[in-house]
Amino acid sequence: MATTKALRDELDQLDDIHLTCRDLGHSWSVVGYYNPNGASTVARSLRCTRCTCIRDDRWRTNGERIRANYDHPDGYLIKGYGRIAPVDVRVTVLRRVKVYATKESMMQALARRSG
Repeated sequence: MATTKALRDELDQLDDIHLTCRDLGHSWSVVGYYNPNGASTVARSLRCTRCTCIRDDRWRTNGERIRANYDHPDGYLIKGYGRIAPVDVRVTVLRRVKVYATKESMMQALARRSG
């Protein structure tokens, strides 16, 4: 399905951190484990090291996954579009980045910046 101009505009408004998490996926770090409903279930709380999204995975004590709940940071969700296709996110990324002619020229430019 073709991306609408409205969706492109919404994706263009995302900050770089939120766009990176949509492109690469969240960078999860374990916060800890707790019993949300007594001894029959366990929850693992995770936090994205980039955008601070929180995910709580609910499991039965036999390891079976029940569900995951997400608490997205302000500015991450784009209302009215549901799941956004990865290709739409990648097109937005490509509009923002500098694309070098070769990997060698990219590495030389990065070396100059860090040196």
